[in-house]
Amino acid sequence: MLRNSFPNPEDPRVKRTQKLLWETLRALLEVRSFEEISVTDICTEATINRTTFYKHFESKYELLSYGIKFDQETARRKHCQAKNAEEREQELVQLFERITSDYHYYERLLVDKENQMLSTLLRRQTAEVIEAQLVESQKSGRRFTVPLPIIGQFYAGASLALATWWLENQHTISSEELAHYWRYLCQGMEPLPDGDTETEQSSPSTELHMR
Repeated sequence: MLRNSFPNPEDPRVKRTQKLLWETLRALLEVRSFEEISVTDICTEATINRTTFYKHFESKYELLSYGIKFDQETARRKHCQAKNAEEREQELVQLFERITSDYHYYERLLVDKENQMLSTLLRRQTAEVIEAQLVESQKSGRRFTVPLPIIGQFYAGASLALATWWLENQHTISSEELAHYWRYLCQGMEPLPDGDTETEQSSPSTELHMR
């Protein structure tokens, strides 16, 4: 169903409604597959009528895309507050702990073999968030020898593959170990010290960019 008009994204009421719809879909994904969830189910759980839903989203797929981006932006804003590598690693630990506490939700996104669309969407949007980070770094004077879309795809694929492996293997190592290993693997592509005039082969301050 096509929207006749687009709501103002800066309107607090619009933000609240969209956030409520996403939180409802997210909760439903804890207990059902995405394909089993209908717009009617979402509206019933959120106590919102279908007309209101379609004022904001054309489909449950658009809601899912919005929700993943919302979670990624929330994580990115928090991640930007980290002052050093140790703090970034601790944030990764917290991220992996959230994956553990929301196990069924992340299992739907990353491990569900019947619906690869979810993991494909997550990977694409994760790459876009990473690339946006790199663009901002470039504006600040950092240089990259590899095209930014390639770096974004590389880190998105690697981080999500690692999270998928961790879920499939029932957390055979701790969240602390996983975060440490991820940072260790990325160290070979860390930015050069400030003031170095050589071309950088830099990695973003990478996390999985998930809630």
